[in-house]
Amino acid sequence: MVWAVFVIPAFFTFFGAALGFVSSEIKDALLARRSKRAFLEAVAVELAALKKSLEQAAEHAKNFAVMAQAAGHAPQLVPRWGTRVFDTQLGKLRDVADKLILQTIDAYAPVGRIEQIAVMVNENSRDFATAEPGNEKAEAQKRLVSAATGVGGRNRFSRSEDGCPHPQISKN
Repeated sequence: MVWAVFVIPAFFTFFGAALGFVSSEIKDALLARRSKRAFLEAVAVELAALKKSLEQAAEHAKNFAVMAQAAGHAPQLVPRWGTRVFDTQLGKLRDVADKLILQTIDAYAPVGRIEQIAVMVNENSRDFATAEPGNEKAEAQKRLVSAATGVGGRNRFSRSEDGCPHPQISKN
């Protein structure tokens, strides 16, 4: 039984390695599931705050356009919304191809566009403030009002099927 001296330890070594691998995979899958759920819950809170901030920004943009058109006043827009949870935690997820994660990414897409519009409004505001009175000032005012209306004109905030401003988190 010389072969048993080698086969039995080799069998248990292989069995231990396989058991360790399977338990490690199960642990990783459960951890990924927990991380995804925590991410979605945090993003839901962040999106609710972001929705409120964007609605306020739209109101300010409408007032901004009225002030620019009526009084010739052209302040700067300062975006105050945060996407810190989304920006920092998305890369830590194991599977971003999940349908819910993709919906979340889609919900954040308009934020970048709105920030670009705010930059454009601020550039037009500076042009308006430095423009010479007359036609140059009137043209700068038209561009400024048009850009400000782009911020406050429409609410393109993505919504889930239940109308909430965040993806619905499933129980599984």
